[in-house]
Amino acid sequence: MRTQSYITFMMAFINVAIFIWLAMRSLTNEPHHELFRFGLVPARLLSIRAWLNNAFGDGIVPLISFMFMHTDLFHLLSNMLFLWVFGRAVEGRIGVGRFLLLYMISGLASGIGHSLVNAKSAVPVVGASGAVAGILGAYLLLFPGSWVLIFILPVALFGLFLAVPSALVGIQLPRWVFGIIWLPAAIVLPYWFVLQLLNALRTLSLGIQSNIAWWAHIAGFVAGLWLAYKFKRSAKAYRHHN
Repeated sequence: MRTQSYITFMMAFINVAIFIWLAMRSLTNEPHHELFRFGLVPARLLSIRAWLNNAFGDGIVPLISFMFMHTDLFHLLSNMLFLWVFGRAVEGRIGVGRFLLLYMISGLASGIGHSLVNAKSAVPVVGASGAVAGILGAYLLLFPGSWVLIFILPVALFGLFLAVPSALVGIQLPRWVFGIIWLPAAIVLPYWFVLQLLNALRTLSLGIQSNIAWWAHIAGFVAGLWLAYKFKRSAKAYRHHN
């Protein structure tokens, strides 16, 4: 099945290009300088004084730029994998304009959600994870019956799993083959969301700050789910009207 993926490709290209630019900048500048300048710092974002002094540089720019920055290659590649695999299907279903809106609003929601929970934090957060989480939320609503291919990796090595929608794999495998499982998206993605929520609540209850922005994932996922619901309703209303 061929799907349009212009925005998916564009977002992946921008993320990779910025990663390369940051890597080159780090050769001549202090790496943390760019993170604090373009990353999202909750205490700064929620500071009235910062907005009054420099609303554009301290508020608007970081709220957008943070979702295109990554701290290391694995961080980048993992986000781009999920963006490419799930993003193409979602973009093909809702269209180019709405997909761009979904990506940006999910990213903005993730940054705001993370900042509200970590209001006093001066640690910058970066990454496309929140925007990608929004795409996962949209995928869950738009393709709940789709089967997802899960690669279970050794916990001692990664402790992660990679999900690939079966429609995009192009190969037929048994339901269980050497650590490979086929499961419905209606099970896999809610399970992923619950994991994010449990980890977020755990860090909150212990009063510790994780290097993973759990609340950004949660806020992005909810935003994407809500937007997909609105898009789906408006499409049904349009068809009914015509």
